[in-house]
Amino acid sequence: MMKNFSGCCGACALILGLLLPGPTAREGRAAETQVVPFEELQRLVREHLADASDEELNAAAVRGLIDQLRPHVLLGAPEPSTTGTNELILAADRYRQDFARLRVGDVRDDLAGALRTAIDKVLEEGPLKGLVLDLRGTGGGDYAAAARAAAMFTETEGPLLRVGKDEHAGKPGGDPVLIPVMTLTNGETAGAAEALAAALRSVKAGLIIGSRTAGKATLYEEFKLSNGDSVRIASQPVQLADGKSIPRTGLAPDIQIVTTLEEDRQYLVNPYWEPGPLTPRTAPTPRRRITEADLVRQRREGIPLERIIADSGESTNSVTRTLQDPALLRALDMLKALTVVQMWRKESE
Repeated sequence: MMKNFSGCCGACALILGLLLPGPTAREGRAAETQVVPFEELQRLVREHLADASDEELNAAAVRGLIDQLRPHVLLGAPEPSTTGTNELILAADRYRQDFARLRVGDVRDDLAGALRTAIDKVLEEGPLKGLVLDLRGTGGGDYAAAARAAAMFTETEGPLLRVGKDEHAGKPGGDPVLIPVMTLTNGETAGAAEALAAALRSVKAGLIIGSRTAGKATLYEEFKLSNGDSVRIASQPVQLADGKSIPRTGLAPDIQIVTTLEEDRQYLVNPYWEPGPLTPRTAPTPRRRITEADLVRQRREGIPLERIIADSGESTNSVTRTLQDPALLRALDMLKALTVVQMWRKESE
């Protein structure tokens, strides 16, 4: 039985609905470029490139075709997961007292059960008002598992994802986790992880924050070539419940965070990581003055002043650690804003 978390009220759903992007005519379409006549170019190269054999030209054409259509056309076996682990939940951390981050290692098997177990564990420290689901660097090919995981965070019934002829929905039963969910993505969020992020956004559970995903949310068909190699072609897009397909160009975030993949990898290991040389604070940090806003929050939420000061990110320790991960920071700020809106809504009722 799930308990000790605050329900997402109508105000939260309204704010999320306003922030979610509407459909655009160009979404999922590649940018228009001038097309070079292939047969004409091939003929000219064959006639005028000195000492070029047919085998060399064919190999170059194949490499160019594969490179331009990657990751929708792939040679060889499937690529391994970018996380390099078989664990479903890689980390479960609590931030600013009321919020938690779950980092997903792979989307497969009983991910929904692993998420519920991790949330129950976090709830032992107190109620939650919001959740950050970190899918940066996460892959997977189990779209049924993605749908079951997304169904945890909504009361919506019915299929959430369609892949070819298969429809995937969440399992009935269990209490839904009705708190706002901010999903973090980057260029290594691939396959079923992209589908999970898209499904959460489609049911208005929350926003996608980070950078565009890999564009691998598709059903691949494998074909054997005459030389013995195999080629995998993205033949069936993954569709959401409303029939819209996840774009081949990847999911565009609702809030874009500009970071490199290498920076993201560093932040995933240590969200307090700072680029460049570090200069630790050796002198004691003075206790900050209690403000009128602190007193208002204490009255409204019944929180001790010591906890409010800790929530502000300041500490009396001689060496402080400050979150540096920009995507995680933006997600926590959004969850905090939704919490304030929810509190105002309750006070006006």
